[in-house]
Amino acid sequence: MGNRDIIVIGGSAGATQPLKQILSRLPADLPAAIFIVLHIPAQGIGILSTVASSAGPLPVRQAENGMKIEPGRISCRA
Repeated sequence: MGNRDIIVIGGSAGATQPLKQILSRLPADLPAAIFIVLHIPAQGIGILSTVASSAGPLPVRQAENGMKIEPGRISCRA
């Protein structure tokens, strides 16, 4: 297994505004995988994905157990 560039962002329910600011400044060709974990109710994952998708140029998906880590993608989990 080779090296991977991974960025992890964590926060709570009040972190959505700072999260949008961070994501809006990321380049579309970012060579790192991004994982976002917020301490919010599980049903809030849809809102988290929507916020992340609208904030910047990188594609967003819900993080799942066993999924492939890919650079230039944001994976979210509540």
